Amino acid sequence: YESWLDAQRRALALMTALEQPGTPQDWAEGYRWLTRIASLCQDWILEKEDPLFPTIFRSQNESRKLIVDNPDVNYWFVSIDREQRYRLFGRRGGAPYLGFTIGTDVFRAASGRTGTLAQHYLSQFEVEPDGRFEILLAKERPPGQRGNFMSLPEGAKPYDWDKLTGIARRFSPGQPNGMHTVTGLAHDRA
Repeated sequence: YESWLDAQRRALALMTALEQPGTPQDWAEGYRWLTRIASLCQDWILEKEDPLFPTIFRSQNESRKLIVDNPDVNYWFVSIDREQRYRLFGRRGGAPYLGFTIGTDVFRAASGRTGTLAQHYLSQFEVEPDGRFEILLAKERPPGQRGNFMSLPEGAKPYDWDKLTGIARRFSPGQPNGMHTVTGLAHDRA
């Protein structure tokens, strides 16, 4: 917890050391930006980071922005683990574009390659006339699996298990063969 507070203090020191016009609105926006990033980090790293119990959440919105306004983007995020299998399903809605980016853990200094590992678009998959879709995400396509499939590339892991504390995978009741149901993707806004 102290490390978290120290990180917030360092971020605040960086912001207040920058040269900027210094109007009350500028300072208020700077403080708001810091609290937005802190809020986002709590979701990304603490509250919704468990790949055994995945939660899709909106990482940006009208009040929680990254750097500047971006009216064309509606980002959602979920932590996954390449060693698991997931069923991603939803309804396309009215979005003109729907993409899926698979990346590495850029928050915990993952070793090796970092950043984007794969980029997919909903237009690459079969979508029902009413907009419904279902995609299996896994390291390899299971034998006999038909339908939409997205391979999880090497490095697609939200974090390495802590060697110091020995925290291990939790038992997941009701999840046969590691299959997880990822729900909440409803991309209805353009």
